[in-house]
Amino acid sequence: MSKLTPIIKSVAVMLCIFSCFTLLQAQDGSAETEEAPSKKTPKTSKEDSSHIVIQREPLLIINQRTYQIPLYLEPVQKVQITSPVTSTILKLEVKSGEMVKKNDPLVQLENFVQRLELDKVTASREMAEVQLRIAQKLKDDDQIQLATARVAYSKADLELAKYRLNQTSVRAPFSGRIFRVESSLGQQVQRGWTMMTIGDVSQLTVEIPVDRNKVKEGGTLKIGIEDQSVSVVIHAILPLSERFAPIRELVDSAASAYVILKNTSQKFQPGQTVFVPIIPRHPVAEVANSCISNASAGKKKVQVIRDNYVTDVEVDVFGPVGATRSYIS
Repeated sequence: MSKLTPIIKSVAVMLCIFSCFTLLQAQDGSAETEEAPSKKTPKTSKEDSSHIVIQREPLLIINQRTYQIPLYLEPVQKVQITSPVTSTILKLEVKSGEMVKKNDPLVQLENFVQRLELDKVTASREMAEVQLRIAQKLKDDDQIQLATARVAYSKADLELAKYRLNQTSVRAPFSGRIFRVESSLGQQVQRGWTMMTIGDVSQLTVEIPVDRNKVKEGGTLKIGIEDQSVSVVIHAILPLSERFAPIRELVDSAASAYVILKNTSQKFQPGQTVFVPIIPRHPVAEVANSCISNASAGKKKVQVIRDNYVTDVEVDVFGPVGATRSYIS
């Protein structure tokens, strides 16, 4: 009997603990914590005067990469400088990363043929003017009319020859930065070949997904540029870009916003990564609205069970799923 006494005591303790705590799993899949009705269960002792009912459901976790689209800053103006003629590069005036002003020389192309054409049409213009003076002295109306037409024709040829010669000296269309020089000294280039790219870095832009109901044209919006939070101006609100299509699941009225960032001090650079709140950076799940409660500092939270412990987790709330559920991250 003495050997059984510890065993009987242990069983008694376990029965006592079991009677004090009850864990029920809901069958309907709801996820909220509430007090269980106690009217139907008479109070038999102080220990079972109240019961906690934990209703829970499994979370279907969606990888955040489903919604992540690369966003980065770009110049408002960016153009490719192409060769206007088929020629050879005689001189490169700039290097990659260099700042230039409007009309600064960028590339000098071989122009031997263009200079000969200019000399030729210049002489032709002089001949036409001499013929016009002779016709005027002779007072021959037909000759005067013919010579006048030749002068006009040679004048047009001269302007065209000057234009072609000027094309061999490629200049900057606006002030900006040379991003990449894609040609080299002595290289043979065909007409239309890209020689370099130039961009205006005084204003940068990016197209981002937004909730149309929460923004307006001309307003400002907070975005993240790498590790900095920056206010940008919404230049235009456009239909949602196809590349942002997955965002429709998270937002009722998804749209694209074309935003502009003034960058006269060149604090930011083209290519820097942009983050926006509407694109989740953590896994996403769908939960019942009743699971979402207020946390500190105006944030929201849900309660999850991990290793039999109830844990508060702060979340971002996205769009609703019907009337009773929402996406969170």
